[in-house]
Amino acid sequence: MAIFILRSPEPLSEQSARPGSEGEVIAAPSHAGHVLGNELRRYCDGHIQGRSFLIAGHRGAGKTTMVARVLDDMIKLAQDGVLPMRPLPVMLHGPSLFDPLPSDIRAATARDGPAAAPTPADARTGFTLPVAGGSAQSPHLLPGAAGTVNPPPGQTGAPPPPAPAPPPPAMDTQSKNELRAQVALTQIVLGLHRAVVREYARAYRQALVPETGPWRAGPVSAERGELAAQFELEMMENPPASRLRELWDLVGALERGILFPTGRRIGALGAGAAAAWAAPQVRDQGARELVALNGICNAHQRISGELSGVSTDLAHATRELQRVTGIDLKLADAMKPATAALSGALVAGGAAAGELANLPWALLLGLATAVAAGAMFKRTATTTSKRERKIDRTFFPDLSVRTLDRVIPILLDRLRTAGLAPVFVIDELDKVDDLHVAMQHMIRFLKKLVAEGVFTCFLTDRGYMEALRMKAQEEAYGVASSYFSQPLLVAHEPGDLDDYLDRVLEVQRAGTAGASEADASDKQILKWVLRHRSQMHALALTRELAAVSASGGLCNLRPGLVRESDVYKLDATLQVVIEFLLSSQPVVSWSMQRSGMRQTLFDALYHVSRVWLSGVAELDLRQTAKAAFGATICQRMNLEKSAGRADGQDAPARPAVPACAGDGLAAADLDFLFGQAQKLARMLARTPAETIEATWPNNRYEPEGLPKAPRPTQAVFELLMLGPKSLLVEREEHWYGFRYGPSGQRLATLRDVAREPSEIHGDAVPHLAFLANLEQSLASLLGPAGGSSGASA
Repeated sequence: MAIFILRSPEPLSEQSARPGSEGEVIAAPSHAGHVLGNELRRYCDGHIQGRSFLIAGHRGAGKTTMVARVLDDMIKLAQDGVLPMRPLPVMLHGPSLFDPLPSDIRAATARDGPAAAPTPADARTGFTLPVAGGSAQSPHLLPGAAGTVNPPPGQTGAPPPPAPAPPPPAMDTQSKNELRAQVALTQIVLGLHRAVVREYARAYRQALVPETGPWRAGPVSAERGELAAQFELEMMENPPASRLRELWDLVGALERGILFPTGRRIGALGAGAAAAWAAPQVRDQGARELVALNGICNAHQRISGELSGVSTDLAHATRELQRVTGIDLKLADAMKPATAALSGALVAGGAAAGELANLPWALLLGLATAVAAGAMFKRTATTTSKRERKIDRTFFPDLSVRTLDRVIPILLDRLRTAGLAPVFVIDELDKVDDLHVAMQHMIRFLKKLVAEGVFTCFLTDRGYMEALRMKAQEEAYGVASSYFSQPLLVAHEPGDLDDYLDRVLEVQRAGTAGASEADASDKQILKWVLRHRSQMHALALTRELAAVSASGGLCNLRPGLVRESDVYKLDATLQVVIEFLLSSQPVVSWSMQRSGMRQTLFDALYHVSRVWLSGVAELDLRQTAKAAFGATICQRMNLEKSAGRADGQDAPARPAVPACAGDGLAAADLDFLFGQAQKLARMLARTPAETIEATWPNNRYEPEGLPKAPRPTQAVFELLMLGPKSLLVEREEHWYGFRYGPSGQRLATLRDVAREPSEIHGDAVPHLAFLANLEQSLASLLGPAGGSSGASA
């Protein structure tokens, strides 16, 4: 068969980040993915602060792939400048988030209230040793010869085994719930730190070692790779803010940052601010990135070890004012210094020589000069003012894990300010015991964070959503109804898988000749065959594609085999009739009212296929088999895993969901689903292919976004095994036998039924069965020769 099976990179992989067709991701779309993508885009646009989605489906239904695909699409839009924030996937492991480890319980018990220490025991004999403060001679220790210790009287032979260690003291329910919340916060910080370091390391390496771009300044080319590796290593050691600034400065990113290499964040600014700048960018992007990264590193330090800090404020002020003045007259020593007399004589002589008539005045002036020269003037006055204030304050901040609930919202805001929109993806929740109770206690403590403060996706099995749906029917708007913004069921529609297979299956390659009509027909038939064999389950479809794929992606089926072999024709026939009913007006209307039960509808329609593949020879859809049918459908809901306990109870008290014995379906829903299974079997046994082709329904709701139902091509209609070649032979009303086995072989018990079952009167059916059994008995008695002759006849 000249059909190639294309392989595309997985979403969020390194290959998917490549530009162009190399990074194109081929995945099956779904209604749940469409809704999730719209809300995630609003979150990255800054329109909403957070949302919480419950994403449910069978194991392998494609929940994780769907979320990764939506994240991958939004990341590419942000890189193209369409969104102001880029999603930051934070992958969290559900069991680690909800179930504390025994070591966590022991550590919390020892911290809050350690148990009494057990009495020490001798490792060799198991006897009790003397405790401190007791007597030197213990009554249980008898001294023996050569320093040995003899057992107490009455004990002979080998010493008894040491007593088992006492179990850790039990924790009350409230303490357990608080411990669960602390463990969850620790896991959230670990996931945030891991995601942020990965994102920053990738951006830092891209800034240092780009193939093209504006990053020309910085270290020489030979050192850039080493610096990028050093950056990644240092991020795991939680460097201080000063070191982070130094690393940003080395690549010239203090202003524009590293997360957006082009320096553009379209939509991050208002229209007026963006128009005022030459390029719409955030000028303090580097500072925002540093603040966000430093906060993440500090939070990681809290959970990595004992982190403590002291803040001391000391204020001391002193003011002192001193003023000194003085005068002192010493007349007794005025005439003693020779200098004073000499100065007076010189003044007097000068004055007398100037004018003789004024001699008395000259003498008087000289005497005054001498006295003044020998006199010392000193005046003293002291004034002192002193004012002093001393403040000594010491603050010990609480940097323990208990305060993470107040720190994490700030970290999330800082990341969004830096252009990263954290998205929590909590996976593997189906492996959490008593998920109903665990989720109730977790949301009670962390609802503001995980349901309103950030975009969160809870990925779990189908059973938990079914349990919530059933409880909502019993209780109007209960507590659990507000846990999630919207529940999403991952159930791929026929049209979704048809589009996916149309892209994956390629009938020609670039540079080769066009595909033939036979290859095109084989491709259309193979799409119906693969959808039936996988029962529209994503993981099963991937396995079916791998089963028909050879080396180089070439399909390993012989050309024309799907048009010739009965086993492929039966698969296509069953899928065509199933999709015919899915497109019928009653089923479409019922699905619009019960969108959360879409997978339940699939289970009911594939009931005939599962019975056939199990290898049994009969299909009983009579009214007496209705209860067994309901139990089978209910069992496929996986309700047992989600069965919870009463609020605040550690021991099972009452089931939180109905038992899986048919109670999971309302009577009206069970009647409808059972009726559709009966209609499917009746169409297989009675309706010819021409009737199905002429009455193929048109879904008038398709323009409104409901699932698209693909119409079979003419090549598919031509190979349908209906009518005389039908899979089912009707024995009684709603009681059938299979004409073919799972491998396509015709069953001997029905090989001689040539007429249409609808034309045979009910009374003749037992006779035909008797004749068939008689023929088998005779063939076994006659031996191989007789059996072969009978077969040829």
